[in-house]
Amino acid sequence: MLRYIIYKFVVYLPLIIFSASAWSFTMETVADENVNIDDYSYVIPYLYYTESTEAVVGGIFFSEGLFQPQLNISATAYTSANDSNGVWLEVNDLKLANRVGLNLQAYSQRWTKLKIYSDSPQLSSSVTGNRDSSAEQFLLSHGRESVIDISTFFVLPVGNAKQQAIHEYILDSGGILDDSTASGGKIWDPRYSGRSIITSGLISNTLAFDDDAQQGTYQRSLAAYLGLEYDNTDYFRNPTYGSRQSFLVKHDWGGEHSDVPWTTLELDLAKYINLGKTSWSRQQLIALNAWIKNTPSWDKKQGDLYQRPPIYQRAGLGGLDRMRAYTTQRFNDKSALYYSAEYRITPQNNIFSDLGFLDSLVKVRWVQLVVFAEVGQVNDSFNFTDLHRDMKWDTGFGIRGLVNGIIVRMDAAYSDEGGALSVFFGHTF
Repeated sequence: MLRYIIYKFVVYLPLIIFSASAWSFTMETVADENVNIDDYSYVIPYLYYTESTEAVVGGIFFSEGLFQPQLNISATAYTSANDSNGVWLEVNDLKLANRVGLNLQAYSQRWTKLKIYSDSPQLSSSVTGNRDSSAEQFLLSHGRESVIDISTFFVLPVGNAKQQAIHEYILDSGGILDDSTASGGKIWDPRYSGRSIITSGLISNTLAFDDDAQQGTYQRSLAAYLGLEYDNTDYFRNPTYGSRQSFLVKHDWGGEHSDVPWTTLELDLAKYINLGKTSWSRQQLIALNAWIKNTPSWDKKQGDLYQRPPIYQRAGLGGLDRMRAYTTQRFNDKSALYYSAEYRITPQNNIFSDLGFLDSLVKVRWVQLVVFAEVGQVNDSFNFTDLHRDMKWDTGFGIRGLVNGIIVRMDAAYSDEGGALSVFFGHTF
């Protein structure tokens, strides 16, 4: 029987909407309708039930193109029958200068049944969540989490963005890119193709338990980060050829708002191979992803505590994007390695092209079918041999659609620990 990880929806709702945001300084226009699909605002109410939250009711607000053509504003609020609740706000692509933008994410949420695969940071070693751990080794508690993440980005004057920072993609009425407006992918050279972006920011995270067994603050962090991304794909939202590379470093100096100092390094690589059209498919491609993360501070100590990041900043596998058959951060340790392959096909026929009276509210421009396989591993040292030994695996299939300018996906995955069904926004990579 499938184990639904939708119960994590409430806890990770901010992350879900975050991935629906537009890529830095971009716009999209549907050519034959002359309508900017990023220029709209709407509210979506939702109601669902899971074992961990019981009945949940809430609403999501999306606004794209309001005040500035590339600006994205999103917000949500929700409550549940077992007193899980939260509020969240995100502002993306606020233009400060010609090539400089600002992103803001802030949320606070209370949960009453949360699985955490992590030992206390006071322990000398982590058993819960390591490569050999049992799926039953978790902490179940209730408490509150709050996060503030503010960052600025700079679009480098090279490649596709050499003349202008904001790029406009032209789509046909079916949501397929006009290749003449692609932002890269034909050649690999940051000087002439693709878009290069530098991001820097500060993120504050507090995870506090308020039950009798775990009274008080469990994990606190105030970290700065610096990232460089080179996106040389044809279309950031639905790439069909090209590649993407990004590197991210995070560092917490410790102090009043942190438990301990820590550092993580992260490299993410993606490649897209276009297989062309057929009589029954509008698009088909192979998408490949490799990701690696390391924690250089892991074995260092400050007093009696190891310099290890909080659970949701760790090198980990499991959740909505990496190792989808497992619970979020099911495996986490000093380092992690992950590989994924997806076959994506967009059929010629779109069964949701005509929704009758709903067309004025919901527009599904294409539907995509996906088959995928994933492998990954965590380790207590940064050792390539060990990271490739006895790798965890899962495989599955999914269905995705471009709905009101946002990609919605549903993936079903299976592993040796069971199965999971997840609903999310955006491609996995």
